[in-house]
Amino acid sequence: MILVNFFLAVVSVLFSNPSHAQQYSILKLNVAGLASNKLSIAYERTIFKKVSAQVTYQSGVFGRQGQTFSGGEYKVTGHGIIPEVRFYPFKGEKGMPAGSLFVGIDFRYLRFNEQYIYQNQNPVAFVNLGTLYNYGVEAGYKHSYKRLWVEMLVGYGFGKVTNDYSSNSNLIPTNYTQNFFLKNENRFMRWELSVGFIISKRVVISKKGEFRAVSIKNKEGV
Repeated sequence: MILVNFFLAVVSVLFSNPSHAQQYSILKLNVAGLASNKLSIAYERTIFKKVSAQVTYQSGVFGRQGQTFSGGEYKVTGHGIIPEVRFYPFKGEKGMPAGSLFVGIDFRYLRFNEQYIYQNQNPVAFVNLGTLYNYGVEAGYKHSYKRLWVEMLVGYGFGKVTNDYSSNSNLIPTNYTQNFFLKNENRFMRWELSVGFIISKRVVISKKGEFRAVSIKNKEGV
């Protein structure tokens, strides 16, 4: 229930009215993940002067090992979401918190498909489905050029794995799974290099106690 409440809280603030002078929305793509056949798209929105919320969708290959001397091939695919909250301790570029250094907390939910094929005269496949839950902390830095943003992020977290078919998973040789993060419930490393684009920028005007968001542009074209 705590996990569900955290996700719902992040989603609710993403679509709520801003409570500060400026509010930005940024759409991002993790270009580093593309090199390892993972698609990661994120939407970040400022919600307070120094706080933002973000939701990331991930899909792709999370582990792969080709045929070895043991005659097996191993592959894990999956998809999931990462809601997170970020804090920007310093004033960001162009007066927005979504610039410069940030720290944050995140939660990862991922459904995965684990498959091991033993190549013999009669190939045998072992298939396991499961879920990964992961809490983590992160730190990163943003830099902007007009509407374009580049973001670097590193994170560390602890997780828990549940297997739908534990009997099949236990038949997979450990040399395939021991270095794979889905099999390591104690720690998880996260690193990303993302390119983003500001899709909206607004200023909140108060009139008789009411707030309304109005799109603005400055000399830099933002």
